[in-house]
Amino acid sequence: MINYSLNNVQTAYSKLGPYDFRTIHIAGTNGKGSVCTFLELLYLNVVPDLKVGKYTSPHIWSVTERFSVNGKDISQEEFEKFGSGLELEGSGLTEFEKLTLIGFEYFKQEQVDIVILETGLGGRFDATNVIPVENRIASAITNVAMDHMDYLGNSIEEIRREKEGICRSGICHFEGSGLGAHGSGANPNDVRGSNFLLALEIFESINKLIVSDETKQEVLKQFPQRHRARFEYNDGVLIDVAHNPAAMKKLNHFIQKDLPSFERKIFVLAFLDKDYQACLDELLTQEIFDADRDLVILTEIDSSRATPAFVLDEIIDANKMMILNPQEAIATAKGLKTSNDLVIITGSIRLVEACKAGTTSEHSERIRPDLGFAEDLDYLY
Repeated sequence: MINYSLNNVQTAYSKLGPYDFRTIHIAGTNGKGSVCTFLELLYLNVVPDLKVGKYTSPHIWSVTERFSVNGKDISQEEFEKFGSGLELEGSGLTEFEKLTLIGFEYFKQEQVDIVILETGLGGRFDATNVIPVENRIASAITNVAMDHMDYLGNSIEEIRREKEGICRSGICHFEGSGLGAHGSGANPNDVRGSNFLLALEIFESINKLIVSDETKQEVLKQFPQRHRARFEYNDGVLIDVAHNPAAMKKLNHFIQKDLPSFERKIFVLAFLDKDYQACLDELLTQEIFDADRDLVILTEIDSSRATPAFVLDEIIDANKMMILNPQEAIATAKGLKTSNDLVIITGSIRLVEACKAGTTSEHSERIRPDLGFAEDLDYLY
C-alpha cells in the first residue's frame, strides 16, 4: 500500500518542477492539521498581501479539503482538471504521492508565495519531503506518540527519527512545547492552545514580528470554522477524529476541562485495526465515564481494517448497543439525546464522515476512481 521510498515521487517531481513557493513543513503524531490551520490564519490576518497555500491530510468529507489558497479550498472542477491533466499513470506513485503533486501544481498555477505542508505519514519518506532545501523556510514537529508502528518503528525514538526526516541543516526548526503562553489568549494546557502557541512561535520567529493580542483573539475565533471535526462541539454533540491513544487522551481532557457537565454521555465508537484497547483506556476513564449511567453505541466502518463491533462489545463493560450501520448509529444517538446528554462521536475519521447526511453514497468514493486514484487511504488514519 505504501511505497516507503521517495524514488518515484522524486522522479515525478523533477519532471513537474521547479516550484517558486516557499514552504513551512509540519510533522507530528497529532495536531499537525491544527498547527497548519493556525499558521494559515496568522498569515491571512497579519500579512494579507502574501498568497498562502495549505496542503493537509487526510480529508474528512471531500478530497478538495486538502488543497486551499488564502483559506479557500480548491473547487471540485479544478481538482478534476489537475487530476486528469497530470501524466502520472504507470509512474508507480501511491495515491498520496499523486495528491501531493496535484497540490504542488495547483499552488504553482495560483502563484502562491508560501505553502504550509502537513506530512501524511512520518516525515523522512513522506511525499511532501521532496521539496528541495532552497524552498524551505521552517519545519516543526508537533509531538511524537506511538502510532503507525508498522511503518515508523516500535519505539518513540524510532518514530521521532522518521519525523525528524523533514529537518534540514540551516533551516529553522521548532518543537511543540506549550511554553511562552503569556499574552497569547491561549491556554498552553488546552489542546488547541498548545497547537496555537507552536504556530505562533513559528510565525513570529520566521517573520520577525509580534502578533497583537487582538489578532491572536481573531485567529482563535476563526479557527473552529476552518478546522472541522477536531473538538467540534455544537449543541450537545461533540465530534472528533481522535484515532490513537494520545489523541484520545487529549479528547478526554477536552471533555473534562472545556465542556459543561452533562447528566449522561452517549458514545458512538468505531475503530480501525489500531490499538483500540489503549484508545478505550484513555477515553473511557472514570473522570468522564460512568458505566452504569452512560451509553456506548458500537458501530463499524466500511473498511477491510475495521474493528468488528462484537470485539468492542466483549471488552466494554457498560450500557451498550450494537448498530452496525454508522449513520444509523449516529442517528440513534442523536434521537436518544436529551438536553442533559452529551453525544460523543469518535474513533475514526471514517466514522466522522458518517456525521454528514448522505455520506454513504456521496463520499464513499474517497478519491475519485476515474482519476486513477485508489479508494483506500486508511493507512493515513
